[in-house]
Amino acid sequence: MSTSLVLASKDYRDDYVRALREGFRRGDQSRMKPGAIDKIDADFDRFLAELTKQTGDILLPNGKLVLRVPQDMCWLVDDRTFIGETSIRYRLNDWLFQIGGHIGYGIRPLYQRQGYGKLILKLALARLKAGGVDRALITCYDHNIASAKVIEANGGSLDNIIDDPRGGGKSRRYWIEL
Repeated sequence: MSTSLVLASKDYRDDYVRALREGFRRGDQSRMKPGAIDKIDADFDRFLAELTKQTGDILLPNGKLVLRVPQDMCWLVDDRTFIGETSIRYRLNDWLFQIGGHIGYGIRPLYQRQGYGKLILKLALARLKAGGVDRALITCYDHNIASAKVIEANGGSLDNIIDDPRGGGKSRRYWIEL
């Protein structure tokens, strides 16, 4: 099997949990504590249902509740190996327009610096385009040089650098024409 982007699935449960134990995280998320990973491992179906949930509200870091936006949670896999994760959002709310963008992604530590970041973003952009989006906003922290290079390698044009409303420093906002 070749490397492909698939919807998040319990088919990759064991390797996904292994990746979490190795320190995998998407974007600016914190590394999970062992107890939290144990809970995911014990009830993966519940975790997956929450991860792929399409309805309801999300509590923002500023305490505001907003409606979820339509998204696909996809995993970059090769055979039974989990390599990375991407969330593909087909529209933006005010928060995502400011800081989250259309696509968030992360690569498992074992597979970083091997071109998988560029690949996962390329595949996510193709999926976003197929979903009817013609211009994608991608963001990353200003200090995340690796992510900035991935975005730029996929055609990202820097729009601006803003203060992260979560207090994380500066954030780069890129646009990619699809």
